Amino acid sequence: MAQTMIKTTPDVEKLLTVKDLMGIFHQSRTTVEKHYQEHGLPFFKLGNAVLFQRDDVRRFIEQNTRCQFNPDGCATCPCRVTCCYRGAANN
Repeated sequence: MAQTMIKTTPDVEKLLTVKDLMGIFHQSRTTVEKHYQEHGLPFFKLGNAVLFQRDDVRRFIEQNTRCQFNPDGCATCPCRVTCCYRGAANN
């Protein structure tokens, strides 16, 4: 089980909970747990709470989102500015 723990002091104004991520990803708790337990989404624990930094979540989404315009992914897509995770519907 690969886990990526955050090694810096988090900015408390930008912390997200598992429940927040369930809403952002539109996925179940189990699926969100897989993202941080098995797929490298950085997190840290404060007591029993699992927390995420907003910038880490944004970076995880960017690195793991397939572009709707380019099957090779957003990193190689010429539409970087209006990519699917940045609001391609606004084209």
